Parts: sequence; structure tokens; C-alpha cells
Amino acid sequence: MNTKDKKFWLEIWNEREHISEVSGHPLNYDFGINMFFVFSHVLTKAAYPEYRYLKENIMLMTLGEHQLWDFKPKSELYPEFNKVKKRAKNIKYGKYEN
Repeated sequence: MNTKDKKFWLEIWNEREHISEVSGHPLNYDFGINMFFVFSHVLTKAAYPEYRYLKENIMLMTLGEHQLWDFKPKSELYPEFNKVKKRAKNIKYGKYEN
């Protein structure tokens, strides 16, 4: 975790309730280097580097949710991700600005 990422994630961690924004499950962690998985980019850093440090592009998730979002097809088979899909669409269409 680089210093800029750590500072960015700490700001988000301090601003938000410590629950998954997908399922509502509690995220019972003390902020630290081993919890990077909690911070999921809605639009990937590789495809959308301009949104890497846009707070609205980060959603708090459990490790399992983050893995599903990153590595499984984003299909209707996972309706719990509708909030994430909606946020991605809003970011792409300019509702959030960097």
C-alpha cells in the first residue's frame, strides 16, 4: 500500500460506517495494511485511472464480495451488486466528478 493510497483509504474509513455497502455485513477491522481488500474500486484502476482517487468510486466490501465484483461476470445472477452497478453508471455519465 503506497502512502497516497493509505491516506485516501483512511479518509474513507473515517468517513463511512464500517459495513459492507453491498450486503450490510459488518467490517470488523482495525485500519491497517492487511485490509486493502475492503476498498473496492467500482470502476477499475486499469480501465479508469482518472477515478482511482474519486471517493465515490470506492465501495466498502467484504473480501468475498470484492472478489466477486472483480473476478465474476457482473450479471443479474448477482442482484446484490445492483448498487455497485448503479454507482458505476453514475460515475461514467458524470454524476460524480473527480
